[in-house]
Amino acid sequence: MTKLLGKVKSRIRRKKNIEQKNRIKRYKSNLISMIKIFDDPILLEECYNIEKKEILDSVTQDSLKLMGKVLAATKTGVGLSAPQIGLTKRIFALRPDPEINDISFFINPEIIECSEEKQNGIEGCLSYPEIFVSVERYKDIKIEYFDKEGNKKIKKFEGKESIIIQHELEHFLFGPCFVGEAWKKGKFITEKKINRKGKKEKEWDSRKFRKK
Repeated sequence: MTKLLGKVKSRIRRKKNIEQKNRIKRYKSNLISMIKIFDDPILLEECYNIEKKEILDSVTQDSLKLMGKVLAATKTGVGLSAPQIGLTKRIFALRPDPEINDISFFINPEIIECSEEKQNGIEGCLSYPEIFVSVERYKDIKIEYFDKEGNKKIKKFEGKESIIIQHELEHFLFGPCFVGEAWKKGKFITEKKINRKGKKEKEWDSRKFRKK
């Protein structure tokens, strides 16, 4: 009898764990579905600064919370801009390490200084799934922005963070970001497969995901 009860309890626990995992999966899926992709017209719109007095109001703070939740729900996302969830505001969220949900917010960011040295790298974008492009960026940049508490900041960023920030700033301009432009032209890289060594192999593909 005791063994039978133990088995029943074990099955109940397993069932609850599965249900919990499914709820979390649905929750994340619903958040990720909010990301505007490919030819959504808002990805082409110009974004605008937020008045300093509006930073601490409930509308802006709710937008920041939502952006943080959406970015955290993605597996590999390192940055997310407001237009990617339908807001024409100059705000982006930064998460340099997807394994650590340490997310920072940048409001009304402007590059005020950049290095002469540049670097090339392969970039993707949450709004253009499975699309990768070789992009040249400034190695170091200094930006001026407001944080989520409304404090004005000036900070220098290097390497990976510099690249992410430059990418996110492109979303604020009229027209597509660099990755989006490459997708429209049919000139990009797609992830082909992961070989046994765990290295991602890429291939140039001018057909897959081409805009019709």
